[in-house]
Amino acid sequence: MRTIRRNKQWAGNICLVVFAALLFSMVFMGPGAAQSVAPTAAADEITWVEIPDDELTVPYDVDLWFLTIHLQAATPDLFMPLWYQLLVGGMVYETVYLDQYIYDIVYYDVDAAVYDLVYFVYSDLFISRTPFQLAVWYDDVLLRSVSIVFEGPPPEDPPGPTPWPGPGVGVPAPPPVVPGQPIVVTPTVVDGNATAVVDSGSVQSQLQAEPQANVVSLKVPATAGVTQLAVQLPTAVVNNLADAKRGINIETQFGTFLLPAGFLAAPEVINQMVPGARLELAVRAIPAAQADAQLAARPAGASPVGQVVEITMSVVNPAGASTAISTFAQRVWVSLPFEAARLGAAPAWSLGVYRLDEATNTWEFRGGKVNLAAGTVSAGLNAFSKFTVMAYHRTFADIRTHWSQQDVEIMASRHVARGIDQNRFEPDRNTTRSEFAALLLRSMGVAATRPARATFNDVAADKWYFAEVETARRVGLVIGYEDNTFRPEQRITRQEIAAMVNRAMGIAGKPVTMTDAEVNTLLARFADATSIAPWARHAAAAAVKAEIVKGRTATTLAPVAFGTRAEGTVMLKRMLVGLGEI
Repeated sequence: MRTIRRNKQWAGNICLVVFAALLFSMVFMGPGAAQSVAPTAAADEITWVEIPDDELTVPYDVDLWFLTIHLQAATPDLFMPLWYQLLVGGMVYETVYLDQYIYDIVYYDVDAAVYDLVYFVYSDLFISRTPFQLAVWYDDVLLRSVSIVFEGPPPEDPPGPTPWPGPGVGVPAPPPVVPGQPIVVTPTVVDGNATAVVDSGSVQSQLQAEPQANVVSLKVPATAGVTQLAVQLPTAVVNNLADAKRGINIETQFGTFLLPAGFLAAPEVINQMVPGARLELAVRAIPAAQADAQLAARPAGASPVGQVVEITMSVVNPAGASTAISTFAQRVWVSLPFEAARLGAAPAWSLGVYRLDEATNTWEFRGGKVNLAAGTVSAGLNAFSKFTVMAYHRTFADIRTHWSQQDVEIMASRHVARGIDQNRFEPDRNTTRSEFAALLLRSMGVAATRPARATFNDVAADKWYFAEVETARRVGLVIGYEDNTFRPEQRITRQEIAAMVNRAMGIAGKPVTMTDAEVNTLLARFADATSIAPWARHAAAAAVKAEIVKGRTATTLAPVAFGTRAEGTVMLKRMLVGLGEI
């Protein structure tokens, strides 16, 4: 039996409260098999599909729960067109094509299992009690679907918001640090290398003294001549923080690092914290000559305004062997200082944190929330490497004096908004559904990846938007139409923009919830509210409530009007402000 296991931990989980495993066992069945469910005509060679019920309820306190779906086919080749989707609240969480995994299947005897797919449902999804739906498809024909509902009250102290897959996205800005005295950890310095060892007793004392704090605060005083710093958190410190569901905020001369509770409790960290081990955060200032050489690959028009630092995270075992933690689902927030004198005429909002991808020798924008008073720029990171702060001010000739100018420039400085050419943005041009999907994907910091094949009937692999639209569907930003089309080159309406943005807010951990009465009351102030499609009313109202969508006039929302490039860009900028990313 071939087994494939996927552990999808949604970034933003602060602790794992409960999980359910969805076990999909695809089996060949011979004579005497159980009674089948009638197949669809277009998939008549899949002789039966068996699901226990159309709706299943899972108790709150269940430890492990299995759902088995049986599929029968005459030959292994007939499994190739099969695929399934796991939807959360109507949004696609995951799409899996079985032909990606069964290329080495042999023909088994009666009742032999082909493979298992195991998924873990994490606490944030559970707490929201959002209905799950598993849909099994044969090409473009829906074979069966089942709804799965978790019942019962959420546990106390629910974890933080959920994101979606992808770096730099989906988790709100760092929780505020409750004012109080930080633990001062004086480092030992040898030849410019500083080591700061955190005392577990001090951490425990602060946990008890400040029970209302979200994080424990540390400060490593600046020391002249230091070019490298290692902050060591012994096992007792990590365990105490994980048990208390607290993060740790580490202030250093190179920057400030917020390790959230979800990161400290993640399996890749906590499972290695045996007695005598330590979690080590290391920061190294790159020498000027080396930094200048690396910065030569920066984006055209970007100006460095801070030093280049290399950040690493690892677990060191009792024998001294180090295991790097290269990526992490729960974002770590990093605040890097910038030199205001080097900013020149560039506006502060043009600042961003950039990461060096050493495999491609390119600098990537990873986010930028500017704190002018502190002189820092913050970003949530899912991986460490070399980083620096740069200013990138991008404008276009045809947006000067346009009502959207500053917001378009802000989004262009974040490498989200792009021009028609070097000098034109065409702000009043209508935008298409594929263009907005790509814009939304870039706003959320999700890299577009090409799937093995298209899931939408009308999104061809040779189109520029193929990877963008398919990725947007995979992460739940877009759904499409009932006929399994996306209509990528169709102009997008303002209510469709509202629906996509509302999904993004939910995936990013800040859903806007409203009752039907609240929706009706809010929309009543718009004279054209009756023209909003029934499926879009909640999304439109939520977007208005979040101040993402505003009327074209004080009394008109223009829901079925086509959205312009300027409108779409401005709405996404407002969304990022609401998410704490700007």
